[in-house]
Amino acid sequence: MLCVQLAQIHDQRMEEILIAGLTEYGKDEHKKVQSIVENMLKQERWVRNILKRKDTTAQCPVWKRVAINVASNLNMSKLLEIALVDPSSAVRAVAIRHAFIYWRREREAGFELLEDLVNRTIGFWGLPIPKIFASSLGFSLLVLFYDFKNTNTITKLRRIWGRNIEQLLLINPGRLGGTSERIKSWVRTTLL
Repeated sequence: MLCVQLAQIHDQRMEEILIAGLTEYGKDEHKKVQSIVENMLKQERWVRNILKRKDTTAQCPVWKRVAINVASNLNMSKLLEIALVDPSSAVRAVAIRHAFIYWRREREAGFELLEDLVNRTIGFWGLPIPKIFASSLGFSLLVLFYDFKNTNTITKLRRIWGRNIEQLLLINPGRLGGTSERIKSWVRTTLL
């Protein structure tokens, strides 16, 4: 793919040109750019997967950084969500930053993105999936620290996280009279 090849040129100007070009093209051809950005986010180095395990967290590849930036600029929340669950913590860190920027521009859509992400946090066995949990928590904390005085923001964060905290603590609403259920309920109330 040409965009990935251009992004592999280690030049800040090339990165900025790609971001500006794809963003401008995406204003007219949203579907085409969405497909390009999605392919860039899913692009992997086959050598990394086979030979180098430590490379996954070293640094965010330029083509993924470009794709995340363009997805944020064009309000492509589903593509931001793909980046937020990437195996690489470096990619997730860049995605958290741009998801927060997206939230600042589009509050309601940003909260929907956060809610979708938080809803994916709990895995099959009822345990949190670490990479998704880390992205959800990082994104939530950025929102909380930025807008901690706004009661609407606090209420939305409590609502978004409430169900997952109940699942993690194994709170059974039908048995709230038991001692263990009261303790779990107290912990949930304290966290929220």
